[in-house]
Amino acid sequence: MGWVNLGQAFEAAGDPVQAERAYEQALVVYSGEALAHLNLGNLRLAAGEYSAAIERYRYALESDAGLAGGWFNLALAHLGLGE
Repeated sequence: MGWVNLGQAFEAAGDPVQAERAYEQALVVYSGEALAHLNLGNLRLAAGEYSAAIERYRYALESDAGLAGGWFNLALAHLGLGE
């Protein structure tokens, strides 16, 4: 969880590149870290990379189907693709 927290701190500081690195490191430690996948999806969504966001949200929801934000943002990414 430490890497996820660091990623969130980088995001809050306006540094999405470092945030992405921290989230990726969280996944090296534990590939099923739902919040790391969720936050990577959020970065992709913000960048307009809808297909990549969908992939990350699916990984997040496989690990934790109770992530309401994951379901909502998954829908937003599909809307971004015009689906």
